[in-house]
Amino acid sequence: MLLAFMMVTKPIEFCTTGGIRGEWIPWTDFERPTTGRLRVTLTPTLYLFGWPLSFEGNLLITSEESVTLQYMSRFSFSIKPREILERRFPILRCFYLGDAFPKFSPLTVDGIRIRGFGMDINPGPIILSYFQGNVQRGTEGTSYSEPAYGRRVYAIRVGIGKLDGSYFAINFFHAIDDTASVDTILKVHPHENAVIGVKWKQKFGPISLDNELALSATSENLYAPEMNLGKYKIFEPFKRIITPRISTHYDGAFITRLGIKVRKCQIIARYRYIGPGYVSLGTSGLKTDIEGWTISTGVKLHKYIRLNVKWRNEHNNLANTKLQRTDDNEVRGRLAVRVPKLPQISFEIREFKRTGRTVTNRRSYRVRINYQIVPPIGINIGCRVDNRDTLTTVDVMTGINWRLSEALSLNNNLVYGHDRIDYRGRINLQKNGLNIWLSVGVGGTQGRYRWYTTTGVGYKVSKYVSLGSRLRYNRAGSDDEILANAYLQASFK
Repeated sequence: MLLAFMMVTKPIEFCTTGGIRGEWIPWTDFERPTTGRLRVTLTPTLYLFGWPLSFEGNLLITSEESVTLQYMSRFSFSIKPREILERRFPILRCFYLGDAFPKFSPLTVDGIRIRGFGMDINPGPIILSYFQGNVQRGTEGTSYSEPAYGRRVYAIRVGIGKLDGSYFAINFFHAIDDTASVDTILKVHPHENAVIGVKWKQKFGPISLDNELALSATSENLYAPEMNLGKYKIFEPFKRIITPRISTHYDGAFITRLGIKVRKCQIIARYRYIGPGYVSLGTSGLKTDIEGWTISTGVKLHKYIRLNVKWRNEHNNLANTKLQRTDDNEVRGRLAVRVPKLPQISFEIREFKRTGRTVTNRRSYRVRINYQIVPPIGINIGCRVDNRDTLTTVDVMTGINWRLSEALSLNNNLVYGHDRIDYRGRINLQKNGLNIWLSVGVGGTQGRYRWYTTTGVGYKVSKYVSLGSRLRYNRAGSDDEILANAYLQASFK
């Protein structure tokens, strides 16, 4: 049967989509020179006897690239044998070269850019991933950039199961700063960080349980003297992972999530504990020194009515090292009614209370109404009331979408409140593959306003090729900013 399939299928087919986009930004800040950027994307697919082998390439070249700054340019290349190996011989899921953004888990590796190489291997039920490279380079910094040491990292994931179902995985991440990447000793200290985590997920029909436990060890200064383990020689092998120093600290984190989905109701409960000394340089923006619960539910009360409720209770100062503990309590609710041919109405309420050195209370309400008056005209009206302790603000939001003809459309949105105003308008013309649009906007608070105008043109040359350009001008106070770009997108077989 396989031979017959190969005989009726073309042995080799090739198709691809791609695009080229250029940008030009003449900054008014005298310390930042005019910037030029060129982006190239290419996603070809090679069919071998009907089985696709996918490639993906991305390239960003910018004049901002400098040895005094962090990586600004980007390049990446990946191979995804979606059918040839993934289904017939499930071994290699993806191979990466250049810039990769791996995601193992929220506590270990979560989307940082690694410039190097990596791969995801999946022989049967086995999960294997490995990434290695640099995340930053050594630079002494400038007046608008921070100094930094070069940083080398590697990440490993070993597990069993299916990532989109039930699985068990062990994640490991290690990062170390290269003190030889700069010629001088910087005002910042070189770091070393090691994280090991265990993540397991189970599904039992409508119930899913997702857990993660992680431990971290971080040396805040590689120049600090090493610790003498003394009688604790049992820990000597761990020095191959991270060298214990006077500046080294340890901590842990734990996240568990329970999900239940039954017919028209879904409930999600999450508990997280992230210690104040927990550090993972494989994540960005991870909030530490926090513990608490979050419970949310969504219920479809009727064919056209849906209710969403969320409750959150969290606090910090887990190690009692701060002068004051802060507790956050929040309740949110949203009721949406969407009946065909009638106005769509949604009502939201939020109650928030923060207790610390001072007590902050905030209560807000929001009502939105969207209605298609006649087929070419639609309006939306909204009102938000925000009460913060002794101050109450009211914002009114209005908008209208009007299709003047088959080729011409108009959009307007206005937000007017206690201390701010925001207006955005756009007119769009589409005809015979040509798209021309102009948009203007103005907004600000308490007399500090900014405004912008953007115009663009696009043209679909053929079924497979389109091109266009855009020009944008911003003004905020005495600062001006101009951005111009052009693009070319194509696909062919």
